Amino acid sequence: MKLRGDGDPPDSARKLWKQLRQWSGSSLTHLSYTVLGLGDTNYTNFCNFGKTVDKRLGALGAQRFYRCGWADDSTGLEEVVEPWCEGLPDSLKIHLSSSSMQAPTPPDTTGSPHLHTPGTKDRPDGGNSDESVSRAAWNGEEHNSNQEYKGSLYENNGYLEMAISSANEDVVSKIIAHHNIDMLPQYEVERLPLRCCAISKDDPLSVPSVPPPYLTLILAKDCEAPPTIITSSGSLPAAASEVVKTRVNEIRELTSPTAVKTTLEFTLELPAEGFMYHPGDSFGVLVKNPREEVELLLGLLGLSHLADQGCELSIIPGTKKRAAAVPSFLPHKSSIRHLLECCVDIRAVPKKPFLRALAEYTTKIL
Repeated sequence: MKLRGDGDPPDSARKLWKQLRQWSGSSLTHLSYTVLGLGDTNYTNFCNFGKTVDKRLGALGAQRFYRCGWADDSTGLEEVVEPWCEGLPDSLKIHLSSSSMQAPTPPDTTGSPHLHTPGTKDRPDGGNSDESVSRAAWNGEEHNSNQEYKGSLYENNGYLEMAISSANEDVVSKIIAHHNIDMLPQYEVERLPLRCCAISKDDPLSVPSVPPPYLTLILAKDCEAPPTIITSSGSLPAAASEVVKTRVNEIRELTSPTAVKTTLEFTLELPAEGFMYHPGDSFGVLVKNPREEVELLLGLLGLSHLADQGCELSIIPGTKKRAAAVPSFLPHKSSIRHLLECCVDIRAVPKKPFLRALAEYTTKIL
């Protein structure tokens, strides 16, 4: 389900939600379900309606046969949607073929939908809960509904492993709640289909075609490299005005240290003239990429010795790309360092066409 605004239900789902609110008790014990929510972590209540539906269905006795998916538009919906869709058919086949053996998913009563800490009562055999948590976490089936926590989760996996191996369930519960991990009980993990990593020749693959090259960069000794500052020349995608240089006078944190998301208030010193805005307008802030990350990228590309030499961007003669043109936000004359530090977003989530283009330059065939 695609959500609206700050996690509000779409118009097509309002009747469904009204009906779910009217039912009570164990009205849906016969129902098996899963939920795929499409949201945006730029909003406070990420996938709020999808998680609310998941919680309500569980409270009414419905059984979740497949893990829910919470896709984030700010990092790319396909990161969650595609793996979720790939695993759905196998789980659906298992559920339909062995419906009599399915054990119900315990309803979530923690107040936060889809955050579940498995304990001994979750397992039919009454086994140890720490073993259940550990096996569920390291079988690769955990789901992080908020992608911005994914990096810190894996960077601190040593702490997570230490906490799981201990007998302190409170520590494990805090980690699960903080990172919004969708934990599965052991008996559910054991029923998950195991898929081989190898891809057969008969498997259908949705690989995009190689984007036609259309830009060329020529190093020129007589081309003076500009300073690495962000200039106001050129228009930016989706921008409604020119770039204006400003000064940040104050930054104030509005949220508590324990808040899930940090909200900051920036006080900017705007020019007295030439800067018009209206209520409801949004502002885009341009900052330089971190110097150490640019240096790392230059080193990986083997271009550190050429980074400050002048260069010129132009169109490749005879390119097959339609309406080929140098993007307006890229200067025709610049330097490689200036382009990487001030003109492009080196932290943007790579899309499939970009990864497909990079494949042409790999030297090792797997």
